Amino acid sequence: MQDGGLPHMGCNKNCCNSARANGIELFPASLGIHDTKTDKLMLVDATPAIAKQVSLLHALSNVPEANTLFDSLLLTHAHMGHYAGLIQLGKESCNSNAIPTFTSERMSDFIVNNNPWSQLQKDNNIAIQTFNGAQKNETFAPLDGLQVKAIAVPHREDFSDTFAFKISGADKTILYVPDIDHLNDATLLGNLFDGVDIAYIDGAFYDENELPNRDITKIPHPFIVRSVEILQPYADSNPGMIRFIHLNHSNPALTDKRLQVELHQKGFGIALQGEQVAL
Repeated sequence: MQDGGLPHMGCNKNCCNSARANGIELFPASLGIHDTKTDKLMLVDATPAIAKQVSLLHALSNVPEANTLFDSLLLTHAHMGHYAGLIQLGKESCNSNAIPTFTSERMSDFIVNNNPWSQLQKDNNIAIQTFNGAQKNETFAPLDGLQVKAIAVPHREDFSDTFAFKISGADKTILYVPDIDHLNDATLLGNLFDGVDIAYIDGAFYDENELPNRDITKIPHPFIVRSVEILQPYADSNPGMIRFIHLNHSNPALTDKRLQVELHQKGFGIALQGEQVAL
């Protein structure tokens, strides 16, 4: 889901009222990585639902939560749904111990120079390690045997720049792009999708008619209908490769079975909470 999850606070439309009535909860977009050889765990983005997502990661990986929290953390950017969960690592909550936290240089500067985030570094709850996404061929290894390439993507830079991650294991590579303004840059698309087996892509809004009471141009995200047009060649060559994430609570593709079938027939999908891919 998009940063606010489902049900979304302040929404009294059927999309969220129905979720509340039926006990449905979908978390903001995040990835969990499990090294099956060492049982080490990695989290990609620290959302406001981090506590429940870490518990889900432990349950899916069968790693007891009492043994470890997680062993490394990657952050894409400084928008609420992607870093606000950091606060749970502080002394008022789990009081984590020097978790390696991989960020861009600008994201690092934002954390260490602004309260309350700076306290996490001062108290050694996190140990920031910066990557240089400007170097296209640079990779880093947040877990042994796992290679990550950070790729800068266009997105409104309120507090930091924004990055996508290509994450490669022994057999497969996944792409994680929870936030991006558009997919109109052919060079960027090549950098993002080359060599990728599964791509988790920003699908916040289905089309331009989704938010009739707001100027949707001020919340730039690629519409799913437009992304399907642009990314159709990738879906044709590898059906099921592209899975939309970061959906707004208003997105009809969440619940409209007809739209889901249409997307599936074109080779696209909607990611499911808790789905697993072997790397």
